[in-house]
Amino acid sequence: MINFTGVKKTFPDGTEAIKGIDFTVKEGDFFVLIGPSGCGKTTTMKMVNRLIDPTEGSIKINGENIQEMDIKKLRWNIGYVLQQIALFPHMTIEENIAVVPELKKWPKANIRQRVDELMSMVGLDLDTYRTKKPNELSGGQQQRVGVIRALAGDPDIILMDEPFSALDPISREQLQKDIRQLQKEIKKTILFVTHDMDEALALGDTICVMKEGGIVQIDTPEQLLHEPKDEFVNEFLGDRKDPLHVKLKHLLLEESHWVVSEEGLSSVSPNDQKFVADSSGAFVGLYNEGVINTDFEQTLHEDSTLRDAIRAFKKTDMVVLPVTRNDKLTGTVSLKDITFYLEGELHDGRLV
Repeated sequence: MINFTGVKKTFPDGTEAIKGIDFTVKEGDFFVLIGPSGCGKTTTMKMVNRLIDPTEGSIKINGENIQEMDIKKLRWNIGYVLQQIALFPHMTIEENIAVVPELKKWPKANIRQRVDELMSMVGLDLDTYRTKKPNELSGGQQQRVGVIRALAGDPDIILMDEPFSALDPISREQLQKDIRQLQKEIKKTILFVTHDMDEALALGDTICVMKEGGIVQIDTPEQLLHEPKDEFVNEFLGDRKDPLHVKLKHLLLEESHWVVSEEGLSSVSPNDQKFVADSSGAFVGLYNEGVINTDFEQTLHEDSTLRDAIRAFKKTDMVVLPVTRNDKLTGTVSLKDITFYLEGELHDGRLV
């Protein structure tokens, strides 16, 4: 999707901001750039939509060099969310969201439908907020509008530069949850800049740790936590080696006696509980007392974390829960396995 090859950036005063980096952001990935101030993460992000041009190397989107693309078309296909929310103060919320679709000359009915869809997606009541001005909203609400404005033109790529860092901790945590849920629905390619490791671990599919204009390590959150490349990454992680960040795919029991196919139900006792899959492997529901409950809600995903699983177990009296991938039932995870895993990871309250 986005490919950096041998990219360098030297500013006119001689500052070497980016010292030759190579990385690829896959389509649909939530890719986080993180590092201390001055490491080059924002410069790297700004080169994607050509707010800054590289001195050397190439940046390609879907195989096309961005230097050879029409800059307006490039930027129309890239949403941009800043720390400074930068909503137009004289416009209503609806008008703010509609800016890019109007520039793209969408039909008015399509624009109205898009505004309604996006406001509903982030929990902004249409009747209450559509005609309000930005100064009538809280900081968190304004930032929600900033996010959906970036989505309004249906771009393939979203750039987010420390979008939540100016918010209070409660608003920030809520918006992190919102953007994580939103990404599950919209499946955009997101390049996200932060200096906060907790935020990176909570949001990122892939985390790129930068230092002094170079890349130190690119990995998944769990790999980063368990196998930091060097002392710099280790120190940057600090005491965040939280085993609750581990994803369930590492504890998944694939050949689970709790799983049965619809065809195999005839041999199951009505007193047994089973998780049922149809002929295609899709999860159907919980078999219990001779019937299948298709409304069973405590279903986990392979990319859910141990923390997600524990929260799910707290909502049910089940000791085993189903785990899916792309709606397919891939196995189960048990409260016992989680307990044993955490006991092995922790000693006197600290990671060994």
